[in-house]
Amino acid sequence: DITDADWGIYASNVAGLSIVDSQIDGRTAAGRGTGSGIFVENSNGAVIGAASNDTNIIRDFQGHGVQLINSDNALISYNTISGVSQNGVYVDTSDNATVANNTINADANGVLVISGSDHDVQFNTINGGVRGILLSGTANNNNVVNNFIGQTTGTSWNSIEIFGNTGTTNVSNNDIDNAGWDGINVNSGTGFVTVQGNDIDNTTGASGIAFVFHNGDGLINNNSIDGADRLGSYIGR
Repeated sequence: DITDADWGIYASNVAGLSIVDSQIDGRTAAGRGTGSGIFVENSNGAVIGAASNDTNIIRDFQGHGVQLINSDNALISYNTISGVSQNGVYVDTSDNATVANNTINADANGVLVISGSDHDVQFNTINGGVRGILLSGTANNNNVVNNFIGQTTGTSWNSIEIFGNTGTTNVSNNDIDNAGWDGINVNSGTGFVTVQGNDIDNTTGASGIAFVFHNGDGLINNNSIDGADRLGSYIGR
């Protein structure tokens, strides 16, 4: 276990990296640790928490809970992340990341994925933060499915946001409660986005589902929306 650390685990250029069954605590007398709980770069195939009996507990860092950069084919699962000032899980410039079965309460986004293809964000439980899940600038074959997102604290922010996508993205079977703005927001992209089978309750600021300034195609199908503050669904360019 790691306690009173500015950075929990920092790994660079590590083949076969596996981080499981660890408690990583950044609390110090001065407050949260200044870095991230787990930082991984240039390490393809990293495993960060693998199964329900391999849970990592990560808490109290000013950076991210798990930060993954330039590392393809990663598995980030069964982590419990709380008390982080930035994102619970942050993935950047990587392909084929699986972010699954994590429990997250972060100050910024629960899960932030920037660029890349073939990402699966699924079966996560996310509460708090300005957004639950944000995919930004992603390309083909990305899936956001079967997540639970509770109350988000940021007004004018969305529980799930797909921003600037250039390929196919599937947003399906998510359970969203008490969004600060839209339940699901798709904007400023050119790719095909499917929004299907989601259960959205009590969007306090705007719409259940919104496509805004999106220049690609989309499918909105078989969603349940209850208690939208303004519109059930909004499509505008």
